[in-house]
Amino acid sequence: MFWTEKSTRWYKQAAEYTKYHHAIYKEIYPFIPVTASVLDDGCGLGYLSAEIAQNAKVVTAVDIDDRPLEDLVERLKQDNIKNLRVIKSDWSEISEEAKCDVVVSSFFKSNIEDIGRLFEYCSERLILVVSNGSENSFLPERNSHHYRKRADLFADNLRSKGIPFYDKKCFIQFGQPLSSVAEAREFINHYQPTCDNGEIDDHIRSHVENITKDAYGNQYFLSNLKEVCIFVIEKNDYMY
Repeated sequence: MFWTEKSTRWYKQAAEYTKYHHAIYKEIYPFIPVTASVLDDGCGLGYLSAEIAQNAKVVTAVDIDDRPLEDLVERLKQDNIKNLRVIKSDWSEISEEAKCDVVVSSFFKSNIEDIGRLFEYCSERLILVVSNGSENSFLPERNSHHYRKRADLFADNLRSKGIPFYDKKCFIQFGQPLSSVAEAREFINHYQPTCDNGEIDDHIRSHVENITKDAYGNQYFLSNLKEVCIFVIEKNDYMY
């Protein structure tokens, strides 16, 4: 994801309105002991990292982009979160100090070759959150086929390699609150610039919902009911 001032603002408002990361955390917390050290790989703005830090011993949030990490550091100060540290790094170049018990990777790109490399950083298990498309995407569908059913393909690849895993599919809302129809047009054009005005207007007419005005002044909502799959892979099983 390319973090700009606009995309950061939109993401933050969507995260806070839908509580998407809290819903993800509810699915993964049984696999994270309270004594565990956790590495959140590709943490972005760190909403999931902060959820995990409520119960885990210590969390290391890693991302390669400055903008989301700067925002996360400010929120840690505001919320007085002491057991979450932030590291700017590519995940494949993380230092020894970031090694942990559990690695969590959201929006995992489902490259099976990366599993062994991720296990270099943890002693117990990987928890991978993989997209499987959206039930009703907030973007016109014509350019979104590339990520559909990614989780299904990943599961098939794990089975073909004989790698044991636990998985659970769930639908979680991660739609976008917006202040106006004009902002809805701007949002769609930002993420799908190849759409013409007619496509955008048709999508808005069929997908924009009215909501009670929130703290940011948003009164419209573009639903994005995401199908995600939680994969848990134990290191002992993988290394067997």
